[in-house]
Amino acid sequence: MDSTTQTDSAFAPQGRRPWRAVLLPLSLVLLAVALRTAEYAHNKAIWLDEAYVALNVLDRDYAGLLKPMEWGQAAPLGFLFAELFAVEHAGASEYALRLLPYLAALAGAVLFWWVLRRWVSAQATPIALALFALSPALTRYTAEVKPYSTDVLVTLVLLALATLCLERMSPIRIAALALGGAAAIWCAYPAAFVLAGAGATLTVRVCAQRRWAVLPGLILMGAVWLASFAWYYRVSLRALGGNAEVMGWWAEYFMPMPSRSLADANWFVRTFFDFWSMPVGIPTIGIAAFAFVLGALSLVFRNRHLLLLLLSPVAVALLASALGRYPFTDRFVLFAVPLALPVLAEGFEVVRKRTRTRLVYGLLAAVMLVQPAIGGLRTLAAPDPAQGVRPAYDYLVERYQPGDVVYLYHWAQFPYRYCMTRDGRDMPFHAGITSRADWSYYVKDMEALPASPRVWLVFVRDPKALVGEEEKFFLYWLDTHGTRTDELRARDSSVYCYDLTSGGAAR
Repeated sequence: MDSTTQTDSAFAPQGRRPWRAVLLPLSLVLLAVALRTAEYAHNKAIWLDEAYVALNVLDRDYAGLLKPMEWGQAAPLGFLFAELFAVEHAGASEYALRLLPYLAALAGAVLFWWVLRRWVSAQATPIALALFALSPALTRYTAEVKPYSTDVLVTLVLLALATLCLERMSPIRIAALALGGAAAIWCAYPAAFVLAGAGATLTVRVCAQRRWAVLPGLILMGAVWLASFAWYYRVSLRALGGNAEVMGWWAEYFMPMPSRSLADANWFVRTFFDFWSMPVGIPTIGIAAFAFVLGALSLVFRNRHLLLLLLSPVAVALLASALGRYPFTDRFVLFAVPLALPVLAEGFEVVRKRTRTRLVYGLLAAVMLVQPAIGGLRTLAAPDPAQGVRPAYDYLVERYQPGDVVYLYHWAQFPYRYCMTRDGRDMPFHAGITSRADWSYYVKDMEALPASPRVWLVFVRDPKALVGEEEKFFLYWLDTHGTRTDELRARDSSVYCYDLTSGGAAR
């Protein structure tokens, strides 16, 4: 057989399985689909970070999206272009803006099952699928105008293409990975990490098997990736990397390199264990960490090339973090969830094989899954979905009169602006400042308001602890200098109307 097309049994798809072995994984995929559909259908109000991205999309055309985003935001151009396409054809509603993340989440659930069948045993597959289906972060970002759900899908697509190449390195499969990788760089920031890991894995496998005839194809594939990355860097990434303000927000989440203190060394321990809590969503982080280490040790002997394929992107992401270019925390490492879960599932498979009774295995699985399962049930029920600024905005729309003065608390203005853009309304407002270090500036902001009989103040409560105190401060000053004539207090927002004519002299 030609050396460029021989099949590698270590990555070959597993044979047909009994229907019972397929039923459970299929049920878990359907559970993932149900949870993500419920999250999307709840139609939660756009919150602050989503509003930033949504306004950047709604206020620009395709050429405008090539320029740096406002308000310290960053998103891959492919994601932004797809968002604008959705808006042009489906409107500016929350459903339209979240359609891409939702579809990406559904496709990701199916594709994760597909790659799992090639990576782990039939017994280990349900654990990984269950954790993927029940992950609170994966569910949450299904319905947010952010690129993290698409990051996961792009990661899985690249892993699937790399797996096909590892099964059989034909020219067509290598070409597919080359072109798919070149496109993926424009669609997801973590794509560069995944491609670096996939390229390293393929090269190591080819060299280990001395299949030198394949190397020119891999070199050409890498050149295509580098050319695409260089072009994208020139168009977009260069401006993002030079934004010192944005990078400063995440300074504590950059890997310390070199490690010079005990605190630096603790960064690695804390980051490793935090990963299992967020973004994976396993509260019993000790069990998850133990199973992961056990699975990694097992794969060293059973399939080290699979281990390299799964973990090398994380190593590259850590390197980018050490260079101060990618924060390694929270939603930024959501793409690593489908990389880590197969290793964790492998660890559970080791426990299953080494214990004489299934009781230990069942207890460990139950303890790890029970809380995510409860969270999943709440997602399906969602008795009280977050409404953000929506109740306050709707209340104001019903009562607004021409000439009214609207003052927006600083963190309310962007969701409020989105609602106006969505509805095509024009209600001029005064954008409040943010001055959490010195509240005397809030007083100056209030004193600048006109002595009008109808002055509306709109608040959102995020983060609740600090905003709550600021809201009390604003209300105390306004109650002292005017008369409250109307109000609505909702869970996540509030709106107040004041007559400031009587207090004009006092101010």
